[in-house]
Amino acid sequence: MKRFLLFLQAFTGRSGALKKLWISLSIWYFNRSGQGIYNTPPVSRGDADLAVVTLLQTGDVVMYLHAIKSFARYAISPSEVHVINDGSLTEADKTNLTRQIETLHIHDIGAIDVAGCPTGGCWERLKYVVELSQRIYTIQLDADTLALGPLREVADAVKSNQPFLLGTPTGTEIVSTEQAHEFAVVREMSHVQNHSEREMKNLTTPQNRYIRASAGFAGFARGAVSWQDVVAFSQQMERLIVHDNWSWSSWGTEQVASNFVLANTENPLVLVEPDYVNHGANPSDLNAKFLHFIGTNRFTDDIYRGLAKKFAEQDVVSG
Repeated sequence: MKRFLLFLQAFTGRSGALKKLWISLSIWYFNRSGQGIYNTPPVSRGDADLAVVTLLQTGDVVMYLHAIKSFARYAISPSEVHVINDGSLTEADKTNLTRQIETLHIHDIGAIDVAGCPTGGCWERLKYVVELSQRIYTIQLDADTLALGPLREVADAVKSNQPFLLGTPTGTEIVSTEQAHEFAVVREMSHVQNHSEREMKNLTTPQNRYIRASAGFAGFARGAVSWQDVVAFSQQMERLIVHDNWSWSSWGTEQVASNFVLANTENPLVLVEPDYVNHGANPSDLNAKFLHFIGTNRFTDDIYRGLAKKFAEQDVVSG
């Protein structure tokens, strides 16, 4: 099967239909080859005052179990684990998840009210994370992440109630909104995130910091961010990007909002390469302690599947 996928990948650039087939088969193969994660010890309730939240769909359950189990092993075991069901989780999914995670809470996405902000595009996740962080340190963890070594910086951030963000190649430090605007103008990328950043110089909010980070892994310190802060930013941006003929309801705006509000907290930590990486099909990523396998590169090679399998095999032994 692996050889067939590599063969099919060679032709995906020539046909949109072939690319969709290749992605579907890659996901199926990952889920099939990743069944060993069910034989690893369940995530037990930790002593840390920490909640971990993930927005989840049925096709990503196996991926998610690798993410949450590797996080609990190498960072810190949470006292609460929350899954937001996008509407596709089956009863079998819920049963399997409950067996694998002791402190699991599953919530329906339709029950989350994002009044004042767009619906869909992960905005419900952001609302739930921000509201939960009013009483407990809360981490947003994407299902397509994998911890490969001790995440001491993350554990320390949780213990000291320090917010954190996952940096990117173009976002390694907190900058001013004016600097974000200048970078976006030079970048000239046709994406709602870039167009949002172009308009940041026109914001009238008292907060004026930003970072082009990834929302795939983010730490919301207890009491550091309010939903009112998110709504105020969202409503301003909704009015501003109309000038560029973009819609604030587009996919990607939730990440912009998450980056903005966290950048404007007190002393946020930015997790950067080479230890914390958004995988870009670079073999050197294998030296990272934490990898975020974004959709663009998740199955362009066999790194994700291989590392996930290795973790499951090691966890069985250590468990």
